[in-house]
Amino acid sequence: MSLLILTFPLLNQINVECRAKSMTAKIHTSSLFDGKVYVKSRPNTCVYDAENSTSIDFTLPYNDVQCDVLQEGEGLFSANIVVQNHDMIVTSADVGLALHCKYDLQNATVTNSLLSGLEVKAGIATEYIKETIVASPNVTMRITTRDGEEIPSAQVGDELALMFEIVDKDSPYGLFVRELVAMDGQDSSEIYLIDEHGCPTDTSIMGAVNQLENGKSLRTLFQAFKFPASDVVQFRALVTPCLPKCEPTICSDFNVDGLTKESYGRRKRSIEDQSLLVARSVRITDNFSFKDLKLTDAVEKEVVELEDTCVSFVSVIICAILFLVSQVVILMVWSYLWHKKRATKQIPPVTGNLPEELIYGTLSSRHTSTSRMTD
Repeated sequence: MSLLILTFPLLNQINVECRAKSMTAKIHTSSLFDGKVYVKSRPNTCVYDAENSTSIDFTLPYNDVQCDVLQEGEGLFSANIVVQNHDMIVTSADVGLALHCKYDLQNATVTNSLLSGLEVKAGIATEYIKETIVASPNVTMRITTRDGEEIPSAQVGDELALMFEIVDKDSPYGLFVRELVAMDGQDSSEIYLIDEHGCPTDTSIMGAVNQLENGKSLRTLFQAFKFPASDVVQFRALVTPCLPKCEPTICSDFNVDGLTKESYGRRKRSIEDQSLLVARSVRITDNFSFKDLKLTDAVEKEVVELEDTCVSFVSVIICAILFLVSQVVILMVWSYLWHKKRATKQIPPVTGNLPEELIYGTLSSRHTSTSRMTD
């Protein structure tokens, strides 16, 4: 049994930067990231394509309808984004993040918060089936578990298998598969999973085509995925019967260890093409659950330092104003006392002989006062 191992970069650090007209998610990964980041409700119009980068700055303007940033109240903006590792499809390794920017317009402070988490639940609609059977022998394609049981529903990350089978177990034919394509039911996005030679194009998404013991069935393993813009994933493949059996194709260097493996796909020099087209559709819905997380210590420290800085700056301004006012009051008091003292010094003292009328007037007044007392 083949084992698929998904090796995608891990998110080392995520910060939210709140600005006057936009918010920016700053994402740092542990290794080179070659996927994309997008708003969950706008996967085609508000998206950032990364190419072998460990640092991503994803900016969301508040008033851009293409990014669908929600204004939940006065000064409160939010957006749900998805960090998708694969360029085309959603896998279980992807992460959903909720970004929030809160502006306190009265106190002129900004609070950044980050809510993150990815949880895919099993509340998925039942499977939709469409089979195309062409010519003879009759061939079907089924989506099953690893144990071969057909599934009524699936979720992103489930361990699944595609089964290619000849309906008539006594048929003399064998099978091989090529050009397996997964298609989006909404905007015609598609991704090749098995190429024209019958080899996997990306083993992190789908493994090689293997023959089961009965010789009438082929199987390829994969983990359930979906496209960003649609819940419907349609698989289409060309299946070619051959007598008495099909020789496997040797796929070189498609595995991460550089080894060659067999896959039951057609070689180019095979017999004339009598391929049958088989198709199967399944509905897979994701459910990104955004859990509340406490602000990181770095963000909390940044907010506290911002508030402390604002308080310290205001205190300095108030102290400076009080100091200037006290200096002005002291200067006014000193000026008043100085002018008063100067005016007193300018009055000349009375010296020398007084005029006779003043002397006589004084004597007369004294005499009159004395006479009155005598009487």
